[in-house]
Amino acid sequence: MEGSTPNDRDDIFIGLMSGTSMDGVDAVAVNFVDNKLCLIASLKLPYPSSIKEDLLEITDVRNRFPLKYIACLDITIGNFFATTVQQLIDESQIATANIVAIGSHGQTISHHIDKKTPYSWQIGNPSNIAMKTGITTVASFRSADVASGGQGAPLVPAFHEYQFGSDNCHRVIVNIGGIANISILKKNASGLIGYDTGPGNCLMDDWCRLNGQGEFDEAGRWAQSGNTIVTLLDELLSDAYFNQKLTKSTGRELFNLHYLDNILNTRKEWRNANPRDVQATLVELTSRSITEEIKKHQLELTSEIYICGGGASNRFLVKKIGREFPSQEVKTTDTLGIHPDFVEAAAFAWLAKQRLLGAPIKLVTGGKHNQLVLGGIYSA
Repeated sequence: MEGSTPNDRDDIFIGLMSGTSMDGVDAVAVNFVDNKLCLIASLKLPYPSSIKEDLLEITDVRNRFPLKYIACLDITIGNFFATTVQQLIDESQIATANIVAIGSHGQTISHHIDKKTPYSWQIGNPSNIAMKTGITTVASFRSADVASGGQGAPLVPAFHEYQFGSDNCHRVIVNIGGIANISILKKNASGLIGYDTGPGNCLMDDWCRLNGQGEFDEAGRWAQSGNTIVTLLDELLSDAYFNQKLTKSTGRELFNLHYLDNILNTRKEWRNANPRDVQATLVELTSRSITEEIKKHQLELTSEIYICGGGASNRFLVKKIGREFPSQEVKTTDTLGIHPDFVEAAAFAWLAKQRLLGAPIKLVTGGKHNQLVLGGIYSA
């Protein structure tokens, strides 16, 4: 398939994404019309509690697991991805013969790019996906970039530019998953910047679970009932990551419940604080770390800001971000034609297409190459 030219209208690509929130798999089926991605069908399939518990345990930096445990989870996740694809096909009644390939990001379980031996590790065995679905699968998108000295993340800015770039104004795409990242899209494709700003939903979700508030704070209502602890916020924002030079990426290795507990335990008033006030502070942390980064780029007041990812459903968080840009309307990517929940999955469908065409991807990750062909091909 490499080097061939797909029939954009008839050929379908499937994208799979499970991010650092680890709540399940987002799946889309897309085609391409007039050099733009068009969403045909979408599906969000939550992880069973057993898988989510395993993932939360395996990504807890305090835990150690035998290789067999990780290897089995790799197969389990791959099988779940295949099940997600099959359900998407069944529900949307797509002809399997029209599906060219699946692009699978995988489930990140460890991301260490500041070590002597940098790596970014995703599980969800792509050969299992290909064999169980009968569809060519493209995966391992980060490895070539990491091998060339890049961070391996974020990879989505190139897709943001392809799909959302404008000739008329600068745009900022804010993706709020477990970790938040921004893409700065200069008008006329005159420049592309992208990096992780810090925690998105991960600390808020972890704090909710710890305090019996469910898997996440619906619309930010629990946080809205609390008050920001200013001294705690200042301490959180003093973390070295927020002053780290570009390029940069991060994950649960840094921003996790253990990290939060260590900070809370340094002062009695933080340790004994009302949990809803801590949650309000965590929302402020996500908002401030995003908005301060956007402001650093000193874009014209005509620039547009669009939010995607699970954080787009947190109305309290979105409202806080909007308050920092009173002259600009902060919208979600729904306005641009893709529901916020499915932008990343769509990106990996596009990345799969680019890999089969042998087309290099524009990178913002700091490696030796600013463009690379990404991904490995796993035949059915």
